[in-house]
Amino acid sequence: MMRGQISWIRAGVLDRAPKKEDTPSPTLEEKCFDSGDVRIVTGELGTEIKWKVQTPCFSSLLRAVHFLQDAKPPFILRFHAFGWFEEVYRETWTAIKRIEEILARGDRHFFSRAFVQEADPHSMCLSPVLRHALEKNEAEDDYVVEVALDEVTHQYVVDKVGSKSAIGRVWGTITSSFPCQPTSKYGDAVSEAYDRVLKTGKPHYDQVLAALRLPDNQVHWVPYHRVVLPRYREDGTPAVAIVSEFVPVEIKVL
Repeated sequence: MMRGQISWIRAGVLDRAPKKEDTPSPTLEEKCFDSGDVRIVTGELGTEIKWKVQTPCFSSLLRAVHFLQDAKPPFILRFHAFGWFEEVYRETWTAIKRIEEILARGDRHFFSRAFVQEADPHSMCLSPVLRHALEKNEAEDDYVVEVALDEVTHQYVVDKVGSKSAIGRVWGTITSSFPCQPTSKYGDAVSEAYDRVLKTGKPHYDQVLAALRLPDNQVHWVPYHRVVLPRYREDGTPAVAIVSEFVPVEIKVL
C-alpha cells in the first residue's frame, strides 16, 4: 500500500479509516471492501484508489471520481475482480475514464484465468533479455523456465526454473509452485503456443495476463511478456524454454 493519508468512502460519503485495534481476522479492511467501501490513499507519490468491483460500490466510486479531480497524480487503481488488478494513470481524465469503464463492466464474469494475446514485437519496447531471446533464438539458463513434453500424459511439465526467471524471482526455483502446475487452467492457456514453437522451430512472442496466487496467498492479475523458444533435451525429448518479464500488457479484460 502507498504511504500517506488514508480515507474511506462508504455509501458515497467520506468516512474515517478503521483503527488498527479494530482489525480482527478477517480484517476490518477486508470487510470494508466486501461491503463496497472504497479506500483512498493520498501522499507525495500520488493517489491510490482500492476497491472490489463485484460489490455495492457504485456510489462510492462516483464519489471517488469527484475526489480525483483535485487529487495528485499519478493515480494507482487497485481493484479486485476474481483477483487484484493494478493500473497506473498519469492524467486525471484517463483515470476517471478507466473507473467509468470498470463501473460499466463490473458484472462481467471471466471464463478463463489466463488471457494470451499475440503482439508485434517490433512495436514493443522489449527488455534486452527478451530481445536477445527473440532475435537469437537462445537464452541463458538462469533466465529460463524449461518445460518438457511428458510422452505418457502428453502434458507439458515444468522441468527447470532459472533463478533469474520471472517465476524464479517470485516463487523460487521449485517446480511445484502454483504457476508450474500443468493441470491448472493457467497451464492449459499458456501452453497452447508450445506445440507451434516445436513445429516451426522458431521463437514465439506474446503477452499474457494471468490470475496467479502469489506467495502472500492473494490472487493477483499478473501481466507479462514472454518469448517461447524451441529446445530438445539431451535424450531427445521435445521441450521449450520460456523467457518472461513482468511488465504491463495491452490486454484489457474489464
